[in-house]
Amino acid sequence: MINELPRFFEKILNINEPWRIEKIEQDGNKVNIYVNFKRGAKFEINGKRYGAYDTVKKTWRHLNLFQYETYIHARVPRIKTEDGIKIIE
Repeated sequence: MINELPRFFEKILNINEPWRIEKIEQDGNKVNIYVNFKRGAKFEINGKRYGAYDTVKKTWRHLNLFQYETYIHARVPRIKTEDGIKIIE
């Protein structure tokens, strides 16, 4: 059951390929969910697909899950295009 927990959270949080939940930690009254993208993943911008140039770590406060404050942490890819560097949101 524990091994199925990340897949369960991916469903309820609508996290899809190439994204996935790597780790879930509960600390006191907080839940930290760590999201990452698959190595080599491509991201579409203006009809073209690009690989990650580098990443930026971001954290978002999510709605509570039951009584737990919930935070989502992710390495957000930056993409180098002909028009400059863009962050995938």
